[in-house]
Amino acid sequence: MEPFDGDEASLRLVVDGMPGLVAVVNAEGQQEYANRRMLEYLGADQPSDGPLPWLLRCHDDDRDAVLRQWQRGLAAGSALDVKYRLRRADGVFRWFHARANPGLDAGGQVVRWYVLLVDVDEDARAEAARRKSEQELRFLVDGIPGLLCLCAPDGELEYVNQPMLDLIGHSLEESKRLGWAATIHPDDREALVKSWMAATSSGNLLDYEYRRLGPDGTYRWFHVRMKPQVGGDKLILRWFALITDIHARKTAEEAHRKTAEILRQSQDRLSRALQIAAIAELSASIAHEISQPLAAVVANSQACQHWLAAQPPNLEQASVAVDRIVRDGTAAGDVLSRIRALFKQTVPSGAEFDLNEIIVEVCQLLGGELTARRVSLHMELQPGIPAISGDRIQIQQVLINLLRNGLEAMYSVAEQRKHLTIRSAPLRPHGVLVEIQDGGVAPPDAEQIFEAFFSTKPEGMGMGLAICRSIVETHGGRLWVSKNDEHGTTLSFSLPLRTPPR
Repeated sequence: MEPFDGDEASLRLVVDGMPGLVAVVNAEGQQEYANRRMLEYLGADQPSDGPLPWLLRCHDDDRDAVLRQWQRGLAAGSALDVKYRLRRADGVFRWFHARANPGLDAGGQVVRWYVLLVDVDEDARAEAARRKSEQELRFLVDGIPGLLCLCAPDGELEYVNQPMLDLIGHSLEESKRLGWAATIHPDDREALVKSWMAATSSGNLLDYEYRRLGPDGTYRWFHVRMKPQVGGDKLILRWFALITDIHARKTAEEAHRKTAEILRQSQDRLSRALQIAAIAELSASIAHEISQPLAAVVANSQACQHWLAAQPPNLEQASVAVDRIVRDGTAAGDVLSRIRALFKQTVPSGAEFDLNEIIVEVCQLLGGELTARRVSLHMELQPGIPAISGDRIQIQQVLINLLRNGLEAMYSVAEQRKHLTIRSAPLRPHGVLVEIQDGGVAPPDAEQIFEAFFSTKPEGMGMGLAICRSIVETHGGRLWVSKNDEHGTTLSFSLPLRTPPR
């Protein structure tokens, strides 16, 4: 290679070898010289005689701005520094960074311009891509249905998205001046500060619900989650925060809580009302149970007075009346004892008795009522069933109630369906079974008839079957109902044997 000697040929080689487009323009803007790279880029063999060809070939979107800067430079004689897109000979536009320095004569007048254009297309496109990415990221962050914040290690706000700005109602700088604690509800502030201090000291996630003051002067509920970014030395570099508006949920929860409280109070009032009704029902039941023996006591007392007042006194009949008074008074006392035992839920004690014998007695007792209602009764009692140990009177009362329930179920049905059947049979392994089948109208929900205060009769109080179930269960048995295939229902109860049969 020949040594550089500073002559014109060597200088042209230097200029042509420079990594840029070089041109010389006179004071009027006409291009006097262009290096080889400039000529190759523009697709010309020699400098153009026209004014500023390297400017006139710029992109339409850039031309006006570049010409204005060039004209200001010409007028002021100051250097020009601009970026724009220049069309290559093949029609492709590339970004260039253009610098033009003025050449002055001895009097300080601009006589020419020395221009250098450096290809910065890759950098410009990378910068454009970066700006587009930032714009898309900003659009994404601002479009998230949540409040995003970036905070310094001490909690000072560094960045917030647009929804957060809309919430706080003022600029980020104003928020920094006021401090985040100023907008927290007084009842939540102390606990939130404690949680924040614990998170900053431990570097753990902050998760908290609180109320925040909005620009409209009202408080709303928010849920904040703050995650720290920790450096290699385990120091917190910044905090990333996501704040979610949960005001609707908290409001709904509060409304639900109030509704639940109102419901609880209503249930308490209903429970008290049911207790009062139960007491009234119990009182009526007790009065009914003891009214008959007490009436008998009164009648026999009057008979005794009559026999003693006779002339001469009939002591034999008076003694019989006194015996009846004692019997009926004892019966009234037995009624009260059975009721007391029933409410104590104690296992009844008593002698063994024949269940078939009690069934026959009850059916004879209800004979007149069966005849009056034109109901035919069929007894299918299996002989030789094991004896039962318990309260004979209570089991008798259960049978009466169940048979009357069957009678009342057939009140409105045709006469050919008024059949009542009662069966008894041993129940393996150690028990007995009684079934009472009617041809009446079955209720939609058969099991509901055992609930207290439920009745299918307008005048009913709904306690009979509930008491029957309580008595049977107190004896260790079970009472249930099932619908018949055609009409009516079957009430069944089982009782266990106190001692297994030999």
